[in-house]
Amino acid sequence: MSEAKESELSSKLKDLCTKRSSVKGQITKFKNYIEKFVRQPILTTIEIAELSLKVSKFESLSSKFDELQTQIELLNSENLDAELDERECIEQDFIFYGAKAKVIIDEHNQLKTIEQDKVRRESVFQEAQCTLEHTNEIRVHLPKLEIAKFNGSFFHWLQFRDSFMNLIHNNDRLSSIQKYHYLLSYLEGDAARVISNLEVSAANYNTAWQLLYDRFNNKRLLINHHLKSLFNIQQSTRETDASLRFLVDHVTKNLRALSSLGQPTEHWDTLIIYLVSSKLDSQTITKWEEHRNNLSDMPSLEEFKKFLIDRAYILESTRHNKSEYNHRFQNTNTNISNKNNKQPFLKTFTSSSSSTNMHSNNYNGPFRCIICNQDHRIYDCPTFKSKSIKEKFNDVSKYKLCANCLRQGHPISECRMGPCKLCKKRHNTLLHSVEATKANNAQNSCEQESTLVNFSNKCICYGPSD
Repeated sequence: MSEAKESELSSKLKDLCTKRSSVKGQITKFKNYIEKFVRQPILTTIEIAELSLKVSKFESLSSKFDELQTQIELLNSENLDAELDERECIEQDFIFYGAKAKVIIDEHNQLKTIEQDKVRRESVFQEAQCTLEHTNEIRVHLPKLEIAKFNGSFFHWLQFRDSFMNLIHNNDRLSSIQKYHYLLSYLEGDAARVISNLEVSAANYNTAWQLLYDRFNNKRLLINHHLKSLFNIQQSTRETDASLRFLVDHVTKNLRALSSLGQPTEHWDTLIIYLVSSKLDSQTITKWEEHRNNLSDMPSLEEFKKFLIDRAYILESTRHNKSEYNHRFQNTNTNISNKNNKQPFLKTFTSSSSSTNMHSNNYNGPFRCIICNQDHRIYDCPTFKSKSIKEKFNDVSKYKLCANCLRQGHPISECRMGPCKLCKKRHNTLLHSVEATKANNAQNSCEQESTLVNFSNKCICYGPSD
């Protein structure tokens, strides 16, 4: 190769390296620009717009660098390894700082969405206030708007914050000292302790509110709390309409809170369905598996919630129908019993009443426990089973129960149920006393010994004569 050609290539390579250095300098400027935003937690709309434009220019700078670096690698093939290392290093800077800038923009957009939601909620509260004032003017007395007390639970912070800010904090008709007293009246527990050391004065109101706001308006802790609330759902053991409705409300409330905190809950359907279905009772799980066969391969969360709500309606309707049937059945028994009292000489009615009582003993419909008012029979009641024998007998007497089957409506003499499984006496097994059994056994033993003695004496008296 001629010296002129080598000189030309060397000059061209030098020119390309100079241009590459310029690109690297621009990367360094962009890096310093991004670091400034990292240290600045709140950005204005203009700053975000400026950052977006710089990101676009930064991305075009990446294409320019790629073109320059390719030419340098072709001309400087002798140092190709070093040039490839240089390419990798600079491309890594492009990727890292470009991603960092986009994260800053996305976080700002999320905060903007939260603020827009907040403004919407404030607008709703203001409309409610205006409506209330208007109705007061026309002398229509509606219930006062009350704010639930806040005890420091992150689960209730968003609701308390929005309610207090719209009704009290942003109310220009209230003085600072009035707002402070309102704030104190709505706080208890950990929340009250946050501002307990401040003197109650108009000058300290803004300080008190800011302390409370800084303590509980922690986005990371709020997100963690609502996620924990979702993952700690209690396992359901019985299929009831109340438990299914609670489950739907609990999940919906937490997901709405997480969504308002900027979390992408619209993409969590599969996860939430798996999480909630694992907490259902066996009967509901079976019904869900049968139902999902009619749905798509990946049912949505709305479809899952609709299934639970429909199932709750079915259970509620069934429970009401059975309760109404029980009520009519008991009224029938009462009417028959009253007729028997008025006409004791009619044995046919007495026989009918006994037959009805027997049917009542064997009826297996839903029961309301007379001890704890829950949906189970008395002999399944943990409260009753944990009592002493004496306390159980007191309950039997108090609620006028049959001591043999623990049900109302008939005396023990008319009970058709079996005796105690332990001693075969006419009382329920739950009323069986170990001491009574020992006493009965001792009495039976004495009777047996007495019988043996009498039998022996008879044998001696009536034995063969000498």
